[in-house]
Amino acid sequence: MSKNRFAGLQAVKQLQDTKEFEVKETPQNKAFEQSPAQMDLRSNGSDDATAAPRRGRPNGKRSNVEFQQVTAYVRRNTYRRVSIKLLDRESKGEFSELIEVLLQKWLEE
Repeated sequence: MSKNRFAGLQAVKQLQDTKEFEVKETPQNKAFEQSPAQMDLRSNGSDDATAAPRRGRPNGKRSNVEFQQVTAYVRRNTYRRVSIKLLDRESKGEFSELIEVLLQKWLEE
């Protein structure tokens, strides 16, 4: 027969009961005790003016509120030919940028 799944929890409970186990006071523990009204979720304690620049990739179109993802049906052969032409260009454009330019020109008509 296999060991009880909760054996670890029982051992922790027994340690707590015998006072050999003590929970250390940490900022993370206090956050759970505070109500949402008491917590300041907008600030993590650092000043924005002195904050180091973020590392990693810059935000893309998906996280930019100015962009909206849309779906359009395009013939497979047309999409393939457009993709090849975009890759062959020196200024390696994106499909979404091409669609944006074409839609802007269409709106200006």
